[in-house]
Amino acid sequence: MYVSTSYVSGDRSGVIREEELEAGQRFMNSYERTKHDAEREVRAAMGEVPLSVVRPCAVIGDSGTGRTRTFN
Repeated sequence: MYVSTSYVSGDRSGVIREEELEAGQRFMNSYERTKHDAEREVRAAMGEVPLSVVRPCAVIGDSGTGRTRTFN
């Protein structure tokens, strides 16, 4: 089980499907980037090891842009 985050989508918006992890998105900070990179590595191993990726939800951020500078 790998605990990821919706922040792996970076600056993308709208509906984002599970298989769209790599979409040229940009990241606001190193947390988003490292979670994206880690999930990519986990997904690459899925054919060899029984794995599940979960992305617990959190609804936070600016009501207009949805951006969050920090997540503590």
